[in-house]
Amino acid sequence: MGTALAASLSFLVASALQKFSDMNSMMFNSPIIDSALVGSIWDMRLGLNVALFVIALLTLHIGFAVAGWLMGRASLQAWPRTTASARHWTLLWMLAGMAAVTLASAAGYRNTSLGQRYGDLAATPVAGFALHDIVAVCLAMAAATTLCVALLRATTVRWAPFRWRPRRSLGWLAIAAPVAVAAGLAVPALGQREAVTNGPHGAPNVIFIGIDSLRVDVMPVSADSALTPNLNRFLSRSTRFTDAVTPLARTFPSWMSLLTGRHPHTTGAFNNLLPRDLVQTGGTLADILRAEGYRTVYACDEVRFSNVDETYGFDQVLTPPIGASEFLIAFFADAPLLNVTVNTRLGSWLFPHLHANRGAARLYDPDAFVRWLDREIAPHGPSFIATHLTLSHWPYYWDEAAVPVLRPEETTPDFYLNAVRRVDQQFGDLWRMLERKGLLDDALVVVFSDHGESFMSQDDSLVPIDSPEIIRMGAKPMWGHGTSVLAPHQYSIVLAMSRVVRGQPVGQLRVVDMPVSLEDVTPTIVDLLQLPTAGAFDGRSLAATLAGEPVATSQARIRFTETEFNPRVIAAITGKIHTTALSELSQYYTVDPRTDRVQLKREYVQWMRRTRQFAALGPTRLLAAVPVPDEGRHLRLMVPRTGGLPQRVDAAPDAAADPEGAALWDQLEERYGAILAEGLTTRPGTPETSQTDESRQRLTLNSGRSLPGRVSLPQ
Repeated sequence: MGTALAASLSFLVASALQKFSDMNSMMFNSPIIDSALVGSIWDMRLGLNVALFVIALLTLHIGFAVAGWLMGRASLQAWPRTTASARHWTLLWMLAGMAAVTLASAAGYRNTSLGQRYGDLAATPVAGFALHDIVAVCLAMAAATTLCVALLRATTVRWAPFRWRPRRSLGWLAIAAPVAVAAGLAVPALGQREAVTNGPHGAPNVIFIGIDSLRVDVMPVSADSALTPNLNRFLSRSTRFTDAVTPLARTFPSWMSLLTGRHPHTTGAFNNLLPRDLVQTGGTLADILRAEGYRTVYACDEVRFSNVDETYGFDQVLTPPIGASEFLIAFFADAPLLNVTVNTRLGSWLFPHLHANRGAARLYDPDAFVRWLDREIAPHGPSFIATHLTLSHWPYYWDEAAVPVLRPEETTPDFYLNAVRRVDQQFGDLWRMLERKGLLDDALVVVFSDHGESFMSQDDSLVPIDSPEIIRMGAKPMWGHGTSVLAPHQYSIVLAMSRVVRGQPVGQLRVVDMPVSLEDVTPTIVDLLQLPTAGAFDGRSLAATLAGEPVATSQARIRFTETEFNPRVIAAITGKIHTTALSELSQYYTVDPRTDRVQLKREYVQWMRRTRQFAALGPTRLLAAVPVPDEGRHLRLMVPRTGGLPQRVDAAPDAAADPEGAALWDQLEERYGAILAEGLTTRPGTPETSQTDESRQRLTLNSGRSLPGRVSLPQ
C-alpha cells in the first residue's frame, strides 16, 4: 500500500508544481488578497472551503492508490507463476493508470498545462481511434481480465467439493470479460430515463432560458442558419422582438430587471456584487409565482458576478457555490486525476466549486451542466424554471476549445461564433431534457440574451471610433458589454416568446419591431397568467402584442440603458489577467468572512453609480450622458441610432423644432437627473485617475501575446 500511496501523491505533487510556482505572480505577490480579505484567510469561510478542496483532492488520490494496490494484489493472485512481487505489480498498475489519466486529461482538457503541451499527441489517431482512448480501453481490458482470473482462482478452492472446475472456463471468461468492458466503453446508452410527470394541470409552466452575451446579428429570423439550428427552431415559431434592449448590459442588473419588471435604479440593482441589503427587488416574478403554487427553480453555470440565490424567490438554486473560494480553487484546479473526475457524478460531490462551473473555464464541460440539471430538477405541479447559459460569455473557451486568438480583421471573431455554436448545442440538450421531464407539455417559454457583446470594431460603434473628441472624453467603445452606450451590440438583446405544447411552439413566426425592454417580460407573464401584483412595474406588458393587437403609441417609447463600473482593463480577450489592474480593482471589493461572498465596499457604491454613461433611446436618436473627468461632469451627445457624427447638446432642444430631442432630454433628466447633478467627484479616499482609450485598446490587444498560438498585434 505504501508504494501505491507514494506513487499517487507524487503524481499529485508533480502536477501541482507549476501552479505553486505561480503563487509569486498574479494574486499572490501583491496586496490583492489582503485588500479584499478581512482578517486571516483561515478565520473565514474561504479558508474552510480551500481546506475542504485540499482534503477532497487528497481523498481522490488516496482512492487512486487504493485501486492500484488492489490491482497489484489481484495480479499476484491471478498470475502466481510470474516472478513479480506484489510491490512490482502495484507499481506497474500505478504507472499504467497515471499514463492513462495523463493522456485522457491532455486530450479532454486542451487548456490545462498538460493539454497545451501534449493535447495533440494524446488525441493522435491510431487505426482510426484516438491514442488516449486506445490506452484507456487496453487498460480497462487488462484490469477486467486480471480481476476475472483472480476471482476464478480464488473460487476454485471454495467450489472444489462440488466437483466444479472453474479453471476449465478460465480461458473463455478471460476473453469475454475484456470484450464486455470494451463494448461498454464503446457503445452509448441505448435509452434515456423516462421522466415521471404529474399529469396536466390548469396553469402552464413558465420557462426562461437566457443565453449570455448573445448578439442579435448572429440570430437570423429564418430557421436555416447552420450556426444556431436549435435556437432557430424555437425562434422560427415564436414572437420575436427585433428592437429589444436591456437597461444595463451586465448579467446581474439584467436578470433583476427581467425578474422584477423594474429599472435597475428602482431596485438598486445597478451594479454587480452589491451587498444584498442594497438590492430592494420587491416581489420578483419567482415570488409571485410561488405564491400561486409554482415551484421555482433558478439554474446557472457561472456565478462570479451574478449572485442570484434563494432570497430572490427561488425554492431551488442550481449553481456553483457563490463566493471567493471559487476564484482561488479554480486557479489551482489543474491536476490530471482531478480533471478527468471533475465532470463526473463523483466530481460533483468532491469538487462542488468546479463541477459544471463555467467560471473554471478550462475544465468546463457544457454537457455536465445539463446532466446536473437533469439529476436535480424534479417536476411536480406547475414550475417556474429560470435558466442561464453562459458559454458564449468571456473567456470564450471551455474544456475542448482553444484559447481565443484575436485577429484585427475579424468583425465578429471566430472564437465567439464557435462559442455561440456550442451554446446552441447546449440549448438543444437543455430543451430535450425539459421536454423529457414533461415541463414543455404546456409552457410559456421566453428565450433571451441578457446583453450582447462588442469587439472594438467600427461596425459595433455608432460614432467614429477614431474621433479625437470621443477619445478625449474616454467614450471610445471597448470590447465586451456594459462598457459603452454608443455600441448598440452591447445592449441590444435577443427576445422571443411562445406558448409551447408537447415540446413544440404552437404559433408561427411573428417579427415585431416595436421598441421593448427586458423590463417588459415580467409584466407580460403576470398579465398572461392574470396574476395579482403588489407593486408597479417600470416595464410594459406585451400580452396584447403577443395576441396580435397593435399598440399605436409604442413606436414613440423612450427607453434607457447605461454602462456599469469600468476600471482599467483587467482581462484580455485571450483570458490573460493584468496584474496591476487586478490589484487596483481589488481595492473596491471585500470578502464577507461568514458567507464568503465577494461584494462591493459600501463607500464606493454611490461613486460607481455616478461614474458611468447613461442614455435615453428614442425612435431615431439617442441622447447620451458621457462622464468627462477632466471637466468633472457629464456631457450630452445626440447620436443617430443608425450611426454618425455625435452632436454636443448643452441645453434642452426646442420642443416645437425638435420634439424627439426635447423628449429625450426630458426623459434623461427625469430618470438620471439627480445622479447627473451630483457631478463627478473623486474616488473615495484617493485622487481619481483615468485610463485613456488608447491605453485600454493597447492592453486589450497586446496582453496575452506570450500564450501559445497568440498573434502579436501592433500597438
